[in-house]
Amino acid sequence: MQSVPDQIIIACKEMGYGEMNIRKCWDLAKGDQVKFETYLWEGYVEPPVQKDDNLNVNITNYLKKNGLLQTNYFQQIQKDSLQEHKLYQRTSRLRGKDQYVGLANIGNTCSINSILQYCHQIPQLFKLSIECQNGEKDMYHKFILNMQSLFLQLIASNLEYVNPQQALNTMCWDAQEQQYIGVQQDIVEIFNLILNKFDKSIRRLHLQNLMATNVQRVELFGNQQMNELFQIVFMNDNNQKEYHPNLVATLNHKNIRTFLLKEFANKILELPKFLRISVNRINFRNRAIVKSNDEFIIDNLLNLEICMYNNNNANKKEQISILQNQINELQKDIQKFRQQHSCLVGVLKIYEDEGIFWDLIVYLKKKIDGLLSQIKIKEEQYKQQSSIINQQQSSSKFQYRIHSIVVHFGSAWEGHNYIYIYNFFLEKWMKYNDISVNLVSEHQVQNDSKTYGQLVTYVDQEMIPQLKAHYQFIQNVGNTVVQQPNRDLTKMAELSYIPQNILASVTEKNRQNLGNQCR
Repeated sequence: MQSVPDQIIIACKEMGYGEMNIRKCWDLAKGDQVKFETYLWEGYVEPPVQKDDNLNVNITNYLKKNGLLQTNYFQQIQKDSLQEHKLYQRTSRLRGKDQYVGLANIGNTCSINSILQYCHQIPQLFKLSIECQNGEKDMYHKFILNMQSLFLQLIASNLEYVNPQQALNTMCWDAQEQQYIGVQQDIVEIFNLILNKFDKSIRRLHLQNLMATNVQRVELFGNQQMNELFQIVFMNDNNQKEYHPNLVATLNHKNIRTFLLKEFANKILELPKFLRISVNRINFRNRAIVKSNDEFIIDNLLNLEICMYNNNNANKKEQISILQNQINELQKDIQKFRQQHSCLVGVLKIYEDEGIFWDLIVYLKKKIDGLLSQIKIKEEQYKQQSSIINQQQSSSKFQYRIHSIVVHFGSAWEGHNYIYIYNFFLEKWMKYNDISVNLVSEHQVQNDSKTYGQLVTYVDQEMIPQLKAHYQFIQNVGNTVVQQPNRDLTKMAELSYIPQNILASVTEKNRQNLGNQCR
C-alpha cells in the first residue's frame, strides 16, 4: 500500500471514516486526491471494458450505473475538504464581524456538533437551560454548567471556533453512553438522547419549575415546555394515542408532503413548535445494509390543516390528494430529465476531451439545452402546484416553514454530518460544518438536501418573530465581542440574565485567547 499522509488520515477519521477504508481508497487512487475522495464517498467500482463500435452507449450506461456524472459536485466537496484540512492545521483565530462560531470535531463528533448548533439557536431551549442552577454537585448540575458555558461561547467567544470537549464529557451519564462519543452515531438517536438530557436536567434544576410535571398526562418529556417544543401526538390505526419526538419518512414517499398526506391525514392531535421529520435512506439488499442517495424533495412550506385529527372535510382532502398526485408526477418528470441531462453532459465532455464525433457534439448541445428548458418549465409548474395546495388549506394556524436540514455524506456505516440552518434575521441559509460556518445559497441547500438530507425541521410560523429576535441577539453580542475581544461579559446588559459564573468563565477564556493570539 502507498503511504497515506498523517494529516489525511486524521482529517478523514474525524469525519467518521475507518482507517482501513482510508488506506484502501488512497492505494486505489495512487495518491490522486480527487480519485481518493471520490472512492471514499462513493466507493470504488471497477470500470467496464469499453467497445469502440458502441462507444457512446457504453459510456452513457457506465456513467448512469456508477453515478460518475457528479464530477463537479465532488470537486466542490474536495475543495471544501481541503479547506477544512487547512483550518485544522492551525489554531482557532479571532473571529471577524458577522462571523458565527464553529465547533471543533474531536473525533467523530460531527453529528453532536450539528445538534449543539441547532439547540443553542432555539430561543426557548436556550432560555430554559440558562435559567437552570449549575454546579459540580451531580451529573445534572455538571451537564447544565457545561451547556451554559458552551452556549455562551457559541455566542460570545472571540474565536472562530471552540472546543466542545467538556460539554461532551458531561453527556455521558453512564458507561453505556460513552459509545456515542468517538464513534459513528445515528443522528436521530443522538438528537433524542441529548434532548432527553436537557429535559431531565431542566426538570430538576430550573429555578421556576423544579420537577414541574403534569401527572395527569403521559408525555414524552417531563417538562411541559419541552413537550410543546418537540413532541408530536397522533392517533394510530388502533385509535390509540402515540407520543413521538419525530416522524420517519421513507424514500418511497418521494417528498415530505406526500409522506404527511398518506401517513398522517386526520391523525395528528398536537403539533410541536418544531416539527422534526427524518428521512430513512437505509435499505437491505442482498443481506447487506446500503444507504441510498435517491432523490427526496424537502418542501419549504407546509400547511398541516389536513393532518389534524377530526378534520372531516372529505372534499378538501380529495382535492389536495389530486393536486399532490400531479406534483408527484411532475417530480418524476423532473428527475427523469435531470438524469438524461447528466448523462448527456458526461458523454459530451468525453467527446470534447477526445476531439471526436463533432457532429454528435453539436446535436448533444442542442439536446442538453432542450432538456434544461423542460426542467425549468416543470420546476415552475411544481412550485405553482405546491402553492395551490397551501392555498387550499386556508387556516394559518397550521402553517410551517423550513428551519433546518441535517445532511449526511457517506455510507450506512460511516460518513460525515453537517447542518443547514435558516437564519430568519439575515433571511439566508447558513452551513454549520464543524469549525466552518458560512452563508450558502438556497440552491446549494436544495441540491444537498434532496440527495443527502437525513433530518429536517419545520417551525411553526408563529415562532418566526422569536427566532428572528434570537438570531439578532446572537449577531449583536458577537459583533460587540469582535470589536472588543477582551470585553467583560459580566458588564454587558444584554447578558445580565446569564449566570455570573458562566459570564466570568467565558470572559477569562476570551482574555486567554486574546493573549495567545498576540504571542
